This record gives sequence, C-alpha cells and structure tokens, in this order.
Amino acid sequence: MKNFTLKKLFFVGACILAVSIFITSCGVTSSLFSKGRSEFNLANEEMNKGNALKGLDHAFNAIIIDPDVKAFKKFMYTNFNTTLAKTKSYIGNSENTESIAVAEKRVETYNLLETVYGKLKQVELPFVDPKGKWEWTTEFVDYSVQSKASVEYAFNLIMKKGKEDIDRSLIKDSYEKLRKAYSKYCSSDIRIETAKKISTYYTEFASSNQTSSDIATLVLAHEAWGYALKFTPSLAQAINAKDKVAKKIAELYYKKGSELLTSKDVNKNIQSVDQFKLAVKWNANHNDARKSIDKAKEKIAEFYYASAIKLEKSSKKEKDKIIAFYRSAQKWIPDYKDSMYRIYSLNVGSELITLKKNLAETRKQYTALTNRIGTISASVDKGYEVMEVVTYISSQTKSLNTKMKNVGSTLKALNAIPVVGTVSGFTSKSLSIAQKPVGGLVEKFNAIDRPFITPTKSAVGQVKNTVDAIKGMVATTKIVLEKSEATVKGIDDCIKTLKLESDFKKVEGAIKEINKGLKGTSNQMRNLNNSLTSFEKGAKALAVLHSPAQKVKKGMKKIKPTLDKVSKVTGQMDKVLKKEFDFKLTKMSLHKALTAGGYIAGKIAEIGMKAAEPIMKKLKISLPKIPGVDELKGKLDVVKNEYNNIKNETAKIKESYQKYTSFEHVITKNVNKIVETTGCGKRIEPATNN
Repeated sequence: MKNFTLKKLFFVGACILAVSIFITSCGVTSSLFSKGRSEFNLANEEMNKGNALKGLDHAFNAIIIDPDVKAFKKFMYTNFNTTLAKTKSYIGNSENTESIAVAEKRVETYNLLETVYGKLKQVELPFVDPKGKWEWTTEFVDYSVQSKASVEYAFNLIMKKGKEDIDRSLIKDSYEKLRKAYSKYCSSDIRIETAKKISTYYTEFASSNQTSSDIATLVLAHEAWGYALKFTPSLAQAINAKDKVAKKIAELYYKKGSELLTSKDVNKNIQSVDQFKLAVKWNANHNDARKSIDKAKEKIAEFYYASAIKLEKSSKKEKDKIIAFYRSAQKWIPDYKDSMYRIYSLNVGSELITLKKNLAETRKQYTALTNRIGTISASVDKGYEVMEVVTYISSQTKSLNTKMKNVGSTLKALNAIPVVGTVSGFTSKSLSIAQKPVGGLVEKFNAIDRPFITPTKSAVGQVKNTVDAIKGMVATTKIVLEKSEATVKGIDDCIKTLKLESDFKKVEGAIKEINKGLKGTSNQMRNLNNSLTSFEKGAKALAVLHSPAQKVKKGMKKIKPTLDKVSKVTGQMDKVLKKEFDFKLTKMSLHKALTAGGYIAGKIAEIGMKAAEPIMKKLKISLPKIPGVDELKGKLDVVKNEYNNIKNETAKIKESYQKYTSFEHVITKNVNKIVETTGCGKRIEPATNN
C-alpha cells in the first residue's frame, strides 16, 4: 500500500513538471496567463484598426509588465520596422499641409513616436527567440524637436485659417478654430500675446462693420465684439461697442417694424410684431418697441374684428369665415371687444336654426303617432283578444278530444251487448260525428301551437304593453315639446345677456345635445309609426280567427254538459257490469266473450241486460256537433303566415321605444341646462313614470 502511494505521488509530480516545462517553452501559451495580456490584446486591436503606432505603444506596455513572454516580443519583431517605415512616409508626405485635420494628426503621430521610443528605453534589447529563429533590436530616436515643431505648425495653421474665416465674415466658424488654437496648441509663453492677437482680429472686424446699416452685418459685428471679450474679458472698447451695436440693431428692427405697421396690409402689420419683438430682444429697455407691439396687436385684432362684422352684415353670410375672423382677433387680443359673444352667438344661432327645424319635425312625427296610436291600440288589443281565445280553444279542444276518446272507448264495449248495444250505438255514432272535426282541429293545433301560436301571442302581448306605455309616454312628450318650443322662442335675447365664455359653451353644447335628442326622437317616432302600422296589418289579419273561434268556444260550452252526461251514464253502466262480472267494460276478455256468441255470450248478455235495465233509458243521448271547427281549422294558418312579420316588427317596436325614451331624457336634461344658464323658458320636470 505504501509503495502504491509513493508511485502515485511520483506520477503526479512528473505530470506537473511536464506541464511546467511545456508552459515555459511555449511563449504563446504562457501569454494567456500573463498580466500583460490585456495590453497585448489592445495592441492587436489597434493594429487591426490601422493605428499601428498605438499598437506598438500597447505592446511595449505588455513587455514592460511581463518581459518573459515570447509572444509580446515577437509582436515587435513582426510589426515595429514596418510601422516605423509607414509612419516616416506619412510624416514626409504631409509636411507643409494646409489641412487642419492633417496638421493635428501629425501632432498626434509625433507624440506617439515620443511615447514609443520613451518605452523602448525601458526594455532590454535585443529580443531573441529562445529557439534562435529570430532576433530584433533598434536604435533610440529622439523626436521631441519634431514633436514641438508639429505643435507650433498646427497652431500657426489654425490661427491662419481662423483669421481667414473672419476675413470672409464666417465669425462663428472662426471662433471654433481660434479657440482650438488658443486652448490646445498655444504654448504657455505666448498665451497672453495670442489672446490679444485674436481679440484684435475680432475688434478690427467689428470696428469696420459696426457702422453698417445692414442688420445682418451688424449682427456679425456684435458677435465679433463678443468673441473679442471671450479672449480679453476686460477689453473696455469691446464692452461699450457691443452694447452700442445691440442698440443700433434694435433701432433698425424698430424702424422696420414701424414702417410695416403703417401699411394697410394686415400681413405686414403681423410682420411688424416680429420686428418689434426683435427690437426688444436686442434692447430690453426699448420701451417704444414694447408699446408698438401692443399697438400692432390691437390694429391686427381690429382688422379681423372689422372684417368679421362687415362679412356678418353682408347678405351672403359665411359663418365659418366670420368665426375664423373673430378667432383671429382673439388670437392677438384675447376676448377682444365682444368677439367671444359673437363667435358663440353665431355657433348657437346656426344650432338654433337646426333646433327649430328639428322641433318642427319632431312635432310632425309626434302628431302622426298620436293620431294613429288609438287606432293601433284597438287593433293590437283585438289581436291579443283573438290570440287569447285561440290559445284557450287549443287547450280546451285537446282536453275535449281526450274525453271524447275515453267515452267512445267505453261506448264501443257497450255496443257489443245485445239491446244495450242498440241503445249505446246511437250515442256512439253521435259522438263519433262530433269528435271527428275536433280531432282534426287538435291535430292542427299540435302542428302550430309551439312554433307559431304561443310565440305570436307573446309578441302581441309585448306590443300591447309597449303601446300602452307609448300612450303614457306621448303625454310626457307633449310637455317636453311645448316647453322646448317655449324655451327656443325667447333664447335669442337671453344669449345676449351671457358674459362668461363657459356659459356660451354650456348653452351651445346643450343645444347640440337637444338637436341630437330631437333628431333621435323624431326618427324613433317615425320608426314606431311604421313598425306599428306594419304590426297592425298582422293584428288585423289575426282578426279573421275571431268569429270561428267564438263559435267553437260557444259550441264547446254547449257540448260539454252533454258529454259529461254520457260519461256519467257510461260510468254507471261500467260499475254495474263490473259488479256482476268483476271486470271493466273496456277489458278485451268481456268484449271477446260478447262478440264470440254461444252459451257464454248469451248468459253474459242476459245478466248484463238485467243488471243494466234501470239505466238503459238514460243511455240514448244525442251529442251536438261543434260549429265553426272546420272554419277555424282552415283559418289557423293565418297565424303561421303572419308570425314572421309580427316577430320582426315586435323587435323593432321594442327597440324604437327604448331609444325614444332615452332621447327624451336627453332633451329634458339639456333644456333644463339652458333654462338654468340663461334664465330662459321653464324647467321640464322629469316624468315620474313612463
């Protein structure tokens, strides 16, 4: 066990030693764990971007951090000489450049060369490949003189270009250049001199241009004085001159504005406001310009106001254009004169015209509906009465038919008994004649009851309720219409008393809502009229059932006592025979026995006759035929034929009625709003029920 452990430890140690030797012998691999790795990565990135000198700079950083990494040194072997050759070529080709960008690039290049060679002094040369494949070294070069010269060249070039911009009146562009020359490339020993020089550039330009009468030129002079002060803040000449130029510019704007203000062209008057505002911008203490702004605004507002008045008085009124004029007046002076009132009176006026038309139309539809509602109500009531009778007959005929069948079954058994059968046969035949049409009617009812009769009765009932509600509703509508008409009649004068814009808006909004309500109400009343008229046709069509239904109803009342009598007699006979033979007449055994003949049949008949003799006299009963059954059966299809029309019109009537009531609430609410706002008319008290 001990030997095994020693062998294992020896094996692990050998592996570690092998890995160490591999890492030491492989520079690329060891660079993965080097502290200089991040700098080396940056070196490769810069090289790939085309910034070779920056790449060398980062590579030297990596070598300084970790001088034992082969990959770092090989980078120098691969790239240094090529990079230096390209750099020298660029420097040579760009000498005496007139481009500021190139001049600045040269400064950067010389700075990098100084940096790279400065770091070269921190490493031990030559760099030798451990395997002897390559070796690299170079000599130190001092670029400090060239670097300083490049800065001076860039400074002079930028100063020259800045001055050229001033000479071309590119004042803002010149400032950017001269500020860069001063702050970035100006050496400390000439900074004061340079600042004065730049200030002189600007003061010379400003002095030569401040006498101009052209605003654009004066603005440049003003900027130049300002830039002069940036380089020499205490320059009294610039401080005073800048203020004078600003006032001169303000005066020119004021003069230009005054000229525009005298024009009869409102557009020029509007331009004058801009000129006066610019005058105030350049000279905040220019009181004449401030006053002129107000004067110009008043003139412009008056122009638009007068234009609106003129157009309003003309025979051809253009409401939108008139309102636009008043709005323009208000734009320059809010609430100018009575422009607000005039705007809203125009809006309200046009709405009032619409309101009066809508009131007239609603009154027309109201009259049409009230004139028809009585007749329609009578037809609907009649239709509902018919459907009630029909559904009653349907129920009763089914019950009657069942009873007739039961009695007939009993009589059939009695018919087989001699003598008794002779008597019962008369009744049986009479019953059969009466039952046959009843059975046919029941079949008809069974076919149309559920799909047509029941829903038709329901629909007619719904319309009946709606019509009853409408009869109550039109009374409320009458009050609403009368008070709306009274309010509208005097509203023109009342609007003139309004002062607040919010009140104008409130009245205008209320009138618009009333118009919507009236339009909706008249539409729904028209729809109700049309639907009720169509429904009335269906209701009248149902009336053909009334006469035969009444006949059947009376006939059923007449036959019922007789049928009850037959039922009672057959019941008594049934009891007697049951007592004698211990089974009912309807049992097939008795019927077979009676019809089989022979001794047994004779004996049963003898006993049966003897037992039934006391009630035989009661058995001979004649059953009357129910009148109108066939007629009713033939006309029941009218329900089927009218069902779809009645169903559709019922839905329309309900919908129109609901909308009608909601629109009336809208009218009431907004008429009251007008009354409360203007004091015109009388409030409409909401209906307590409809």
